[in-house]
Amino acid sequence: MTDEKIKVISLIGIAKKAGKIISGTEQVIEKVRAKEKNGIKLLLCSADASGNTIKRILNASSFYGIPCYTLWIDKAELARIIGRQSLTSVVGITDEGFSKAMMERLDTQK
Repeated sequence: MTDEKIKVISLIGIAKKAGKIISGTEQVIEKVRAKEKNGIKLLLCSADASGNTIKRILNASSFYGIPCYTLWIDKAELARIIGRQSLTSVVGITDEGFSKAMMERLDTQK
């Protein structure tokens, strides 16, 4: 795993501890549609998210203009990073600073 990938994983964990993450497909889509000032700034999907989940997230992403990335980690690993017991396919980052830092690192992985 590259240093940039490790940094993204670390940033996800720190954002969770700071209370700047929404997890779960339904909760994320609900927050995206709410279009709040402190709403979701970045969407992250697990590598093994279902086709329907990815379609719904990409539709919301393009309609509301929110960047979306598919990570290289699976649902179980994403859940572990954010401290959840159940599998997690999608997380939304609600902080502009965390979002920018993650996007900079994710863009170098493309």
